[in-house]
Amino acid sequence: MTLQDVIDQLAGSELSNVFTFDDDAQRIGVESVGKLIPQLNLGLQLLHNRFFLKEGTEIINMQEGVWTYSLTNPDVLRIEAVKDLNDNEYLLDVVGDPESLIRKNLTTLKVPKDMEPVTLEVTYRAGPTKLIAMDRYEIPSDVAVDLPDAFMEPLVLFIGSRFLNPMGASEGMHEGNNYAAKYEQACRLLENQNYDLDRTDNTHSFETAGWV
Repeated sequence: MTLQDVIDQLAGSELSNVFTFDDDAQRIGVESVGKLIPQLNLGLQLLHNRFFLKEGTEIINMQEGVWTYSLTNPDVLRIEAVKDLNDNEYLLDVVGDPESLIRKNLTTLKVPKDMEPVTLEVTYRAGPTKLIAMDRYEIPSDVAVDLPDAFMEPLVLFIGSRFLNPMGASEGMHEGNNYAAKYEQACRLLENQNYDLDRTDNTHSFETAGWV
């Protein structure tokens, strides 16, 4: 998916009058791209929070007498699985199991106090690569958007809700809220179709929100 793909979808929607195009009506204006990027980035973040779309790993070298370890990679959203270098996978958040590792929060592990120090490989849900402000000056077809094509619809609906919310209601209908509801429906459809990495968690998972 590219920024041009997103723009093309927006140009064919009720948002076509929100953006300013050049005279040839083929290229969106730099100012409009600048308004679009923050909302696109927020949509990317929420979709990566909600769906397991990218996987990352980080190595933890346990130390004697240390039982709590926080991941340091900047793109960590949530710990998903832990194993050692011999490919032995550990339990996570199994209450009452003395061998289970515990997630103190989404990015921090607590290990049992009687666990021998080993090297752990932690798999985590990774966040998106976001666009930067200078991308407004690039050719949109050259700017990658870190999202699978299947998620184009909820992304565009989210962007639509953000731009239409300040406009308020028209003829009894609030278009921002309408787009928000459509966004939620599109996300639920993708959830039902299992459009993510489908990692089976052996524990009670943290609740994650896809809409704020």
